Amino acid sequence: MRAKLLIALGIVLYGSMNSAYAIDAKYRQQLEQSGCTQVSEAQGCDITKSKEENSKAGFVEQTVDVSSPSISTQQPQWIAERSDGTTLALIKIDQQQRVWVNDTRVIAVKKNDQLSFRQGKIDYTIFTDLDKQSQSFWSDRYSTDKGKIVFR
Repeated sequence: MRAKLLIALGIVLYGSMNSAYAIDAKYRQQLEQSGCTQVSEAQGCDITKSKEENSKAGFVEQTVDVSSPSISTQQPQWIAERSDGTTLALIKIDQQQRVWVNDTRVIAVKKNDQLSFRQGKIDYTIFTDLDKQSQSFWSDRYSTDKGKIVFR
């Protein structure tokens, strides 16, 4: 009898644990209307506000054409280059030192005049000190690929 009770309790607990992580329809709609994601909400994006309000606060990513010449005049870009000179990623850093890699916001850690961040399997390190900017680099965690990051 005790074993049956424990099994039944285990099944009930297991069933309730799985549903606790699901996103309900109302919450999903709030995320869509506000332009927030679950990650950006944890960083302060307000799901009760509109996309425009959250965009002004810097939480909603703007879709930007990276081939546009106006991008370089509005915001400096860093370019991660492969060893053959082709572009691996376009990196943008704003005044608040928020970082975007290929128009996707990433979390950066600032330590001793350098910003370190990761997107996928690539680790990036950018030196903010003007004397060390040329030492900025990227590396692939799963292979030996690495390259430089240049400021343009």
